[in-house]
Amino acid sequence: MKFTNKYNLPEPVVNALKYSSYYNPGHISATQLIKPPRIVQLEKRYAELLEEDVSDGIWRLLGSAAHYALEHAEAKNALQEERLCIDVFGWRMCGQGDLWHEPGILSDYKVTSVWAIILGDKPDWERQLNIYAHLFSAHGFPVKKLNIYAIIRDWRKGESLRGGDYPPCGFVTVDVPLWSGHKQIEYIEDRVILHQSAESTPDDGLPYCTPKERWERPTTYAVVKKGNKRATRVLNTEVAAIKVLESETDRTGKPHAIVVRKGQSIRCDSYCLVRDYCNQYRDMVKED
Repeated sequence: MKFTNKYNLPEPVVNALKYSSYYNPGHISATQLIKPPRIVQLEKRYAELLEEDVSDGIWRLLGSAAHYALEHAEAKNALQEERLCIDVFGWRMCGQGDLWHEPGILSDYKVTSVWAIILGDKPDWERQLNIYAHLFSAHGFPVKKLNIYAIIRDWRKGESLRGGDYPPCGFVTVDVPLWSGHKQIEYIEDRVILHQSAESTPDDGLPYCTPKERWERPTTYAVVKKGNKRATRVLNTEVAAIKVLESETDRTGKPHAIVVRKGQSIRCDSYCLVRDYCNQYRDMVKED
């Protein structure tokens, strides 16, 4: 991995942003297991060519700092930052759970945004914690409950005073569904098989990342009244937008227009380090 420093950050900050203490002693980590095989393989194959600006690691640094502080805080009848491994179809799969404590609660620390809490629906959190749950159970530490200890990096007290869904403070405990042992094993085994198959697959033959894995926002069609910035309606298809356009124009007598809000794959466009080596991304760009 090559690092750039586009914004001239001072050397101590640069060194901290470049540093990573993570070590995976096995074939694949729990976090890699969840990631699309295409991304994992391309990151391995082009590791020496990949480039990232150090500024992109600022949120990771905050997360690491929070983990470091919490790891060194005393917790009774608990295991903290325990790295565990199991063998799955000839591979060593390892993961590091943040906190297992009596009576069988497995917790993971996350430094996240307020919208991640308000909107919810974080399937990767659920998958990650259930992988950890299986690791702990396999080593004699049964898990009865899963949760996220979320530190909200952009929480604002003024917003919290308005009530509603906004968190009342900058820390939230989020319950995570605990799968059956059978479902945990089935998920882990299916993902290992998928990643093992990708190992011997050429770049252009790697399984495509799904829309969800690309964090895709679909194209929408906004019906906007002339002179207004906000849409009166936002539709998923052009046909539906045309129908609304006709009815709105007839009812008000004021001209409306359809504004196409082009969809995008957020992960590909802004967060994927291997997009320059990905034929799926190249094909998507051509289509645009």
